[in-house]
Amino acid sequence: MPLKYIFDRDKMFIWPFYISDLTITGDVQEICGGKIAESFAIIENDFFKLYIDAPSCRQTSESVFNRIMADKKYFKRVVKNIYRYSKDLERFSRKIKKISVTKLADDKLVSLLAVYIKKLRIIRAWGWVPVFLDALEKSYLTEYIQEELQKILRAKNLSNKMGEYYSVLTSSEKKSEVQREELARLNLLLEVLKHKKSDEIAAAIKNNQALIIKQESPAVYGLLEKHLRKFGWLTYAYDGPVMQMNYLLKTLGDNLLKSDISDQKKILLEYYKNIKKEKKKLIKNLDLPKSSIYPMNVSAELMYIKDYRKGVYQKSYVAMDKVLEELAKRLQMSLYEIKYMVFDEIKDALLGGTADKYRDLLKIRTKKCCYLAVDGRITVWEGEECEKKISEKIGREKTLEAMPADQKEIKGLVAFGGKARGKVKIVLVEKDVAKVQEGDILVSSATNPDLIIAMKKCSAIVTDTGGIVSHAAIISRELKKPCVVGTRIATHLLKDGDLVEVDADRGVVVKLN
Repeated sequence: MPLKYIFDRDKMFIWPFYISDLTITGDVQEICGGKIAESFAIIENDFFKLYIDAPSCRQTSESVFNRIMADKKYFKRVVKNIYRYSKDLERFSRKIKKISVTKLADDKLVSLLAVYIKKLRIIRAWGWVPVFLDALEKSYLTEYIQEELQKILRAKNLSNKMGEYYSVLTSSEKKSEVQREELARLNLLLEVLKHKKSDEIAAAIKNNQALIIKQESPAVYGLLEKHLRKFGWLTYAYDGPVMQMNYLLKTLGDNLLKSDISDQKKILLEYYKNIKKEKKKLIKNLDLPKSSIYPMNVSAELMYIKDYRKGVYQKSYVAMDKVLEELAKRLQMSLYEIKYMVFDEIKDALLGGTADKYRDLLKIRTKKCCYLAVDGRITVWEGEECEKKISEKIGREKTLEAMPADQKEIKGLVAFGGKARGKVKIVLVEKDVAKVQEGDILVSSATNPDLIIAMKKCSAIVTDTGGIVSHAAIISRELKKPCVVGTRIATHLLKDGDLVEVDADRGVVVKLN
């Protein structure tokens, strides 16, 4: 069965992503009219690579796309259920925070984990619809909208407006989770600036001096802690940690170094106030048919909802860490080690008295392992069995280490129009953020909220994966920065320091040196 490389990411373990693989190979069948036959992952030194069965992925994606385009009721049902099950998972996550897990018996603790996984699988199953539609083997929705819009613009001699108009017409009118945090952060700063010691506190923020802020004003420090409690999950991704005080002070400091705080807030609010007006104006001026408007509205809704449910996942991951920590403690393991186990193994280790076996196994597994998901079930291998399974499933891996001398152009999809030139900085995880300077071109496998500081500094964004509803597409529009997504190979063919031009009006990245 031919497996296709989909994405890779550093600092990623078996938990919690394997649950996503259980759903995509099993639970999505009824919802999507198909499923992925096999999902195969290799994890080596916490570097995660995912491969899927391409033919079944293509078939399921086409099924979802055709159904979305033909049946508006189906689309409404998808949206309704994503919200419904997301809220259910959020309620459960809040409940977990209140539970004293140390007082639970072993079987009750395992049952709590089982209930969580069941709830996560349900929302994951519905949440796969936007991904099948626009972010896996092919970006069906993005390509369809761009092709149809290009025909309309060409007939009106407006082809040069493609990037600009496309970005407006497919943007969500709702604030993303990232922008909600920024708005709350700006309001926090406005409160700080009212303080009688505002100058001293502002200086401490710019210098990342949390202790001085606490000494100067416990009340302001309390506001900072409250902000972290509310939005800490935003930078968690798959493995954490939650947002730390030094990260918050860095973002607050960046705000203070820019224009007036009230002006920043006004610009942020006006973006969402104006986007609806701009859409209506363009639809009228271009005389867009309803058949073209519908997929654009689908895109806008899914752009918001994909970001929203990702936030729900992350909140639940943060909440579940204390359950996993307690399980790890009882198994005499670390939180890191238990995140290399699947549910049945945790259950067997704790209730079956086999913890010693798994502690020995994890010494090997945490260095390198692989797993295969088929029909909603998963099998994990390590050691020699892992190497045999890798050879069987994907053979000898081909690694793209650098762009061939004769290849100067990488193609992707337009997320937000515009052009920019700059030096490439490969940014895969939060620790890479520090190397990004003003004007650099951020190149990533896929962006996440923990990369926001770098996204604000860069002059353009390029990603391997994703379509119109991806995180990079959402944030690039809010930041008004040129963005090309779905290149598949940018992080493999480019390297730090390469001089490139990003032509996001055409979805092209050109190497200049």
